[in-house]
Amino acid sequence: MSTHGLETDWIDVKLIDAPPIAAALNPKTVEESEFAIEKKYRNLKNPLLYTRIRTVMPGYRAQIEEQVLMRPLDKAPDDAPKRLREGPYSQNLRWVEERAQPKVRVLDNPGLAPLTAVYAIDISTPQQRPVYGRQCLMPNFCLSWQAWPWPPRAGQS
Repeated sequence: MSTHGLETDWIDVKLIDAPPIAAALNPKTVEESEFAIEKKYRNLKNPLLYTRIRTVMPGYRAQIEEQVLMRPLDKAPDDAPKRLREGPYSQNLRWVEERAQPKVRVLDNPGLAPLTAVYAIDISTPQQRPVYGRQCLMPNFCLSWQAWPWPPRAGQS
């Protein structure tokens, strides 16, 4: 997983013990989860934590190690596309947020700022795959994507 040719690129990205995004919707309690959770996150609803290591260009900020916390959201974010927040198919979507916090933070270094990602998961399909995502590569530089066509036409999976 990496990007190339953008204003900001993540190269050489490693995810360590990253669960599937839909795992954040699993009703397991923290104690039942197979993923280690720091004590400060135990009061959150179904949290999952994993490690991400990435290199950011330009500037070659290498081996940025961060903890990524995944958690379900009660509703769609206000900045999510209207098509996914409203309408007949929106009730099939569940939302997951990721918040990444670098293990080491250097002031005035935007490559080490806390970052977020948001995903919409279609629970009406057996695969429960994300149909929308928005990942911030920097605090002011985010990419979004959407599966198309969505909703799937009859007979598609």
